[in-house]
Amino acid sequence: MEMTVKNTGMMMIDMQEKLLPVMDRKEEVLANTIKLLRGAMELGVVSCALRQYPKGLGDTIFSIQENYRGLFPTLDKTTFSGLGDQEIADWVKGVDKKYIILCGVETHICVLHTAFDLISMGVTPVIACDCVSSRRREDSKAALDCLRNQGALVLPLESILFGLLKDSKDPSFPYISKLIK
Repeated sequence: MEMTVKNTGMMMIDMQEKLLPVMDRKEEVLANTIKLLRGAMELGVVSCALRQYPKGLGDTIFSIQENYRGLFPTLDKTTFSGLGDQEIADWVKGVDKKYIILCGVETHICVLHTAFDLISMGVTPVIACDCVSSRRREDSKAALDCLRNQGALVLPLESILFGLLKDSKDPSFPYISKLIK
């Protein structure tokens, strides 16, 4: 089965004020995540944002918030897997998607454990590899290798967006094409 807008959702994980600044490739990950968010919204992909213990780690980075505020929910968690929180697990069950795109930080902790739990639920995680990071590059790489071996799809944002788009005749093609350049 291939990813389509109808069978795919997206979760942005912990792109927060006190986490992102200490990540490897933080500027690239931030810019790519904004592109992914904008593309997903243009295509109508159902999405949510997760925040790990916002009282201690701060809110979602403002430059990301201004791109989605009011367009999809922000759900708070204290568990490393997003699905360890009942509200988030209910969101996943409620949207009932075959694929969930994951982006955010840290790849080897919250992204990894959320992906494992998605796999356990029968959902295929799609890791936007240029939209995830850890403090140490080797931790992120190890997690991506592990996820690939467990059945997750690990793809760059461009592959994800054009895969969802399907055809250059799609009315969203000019927007997505310009967004990627």
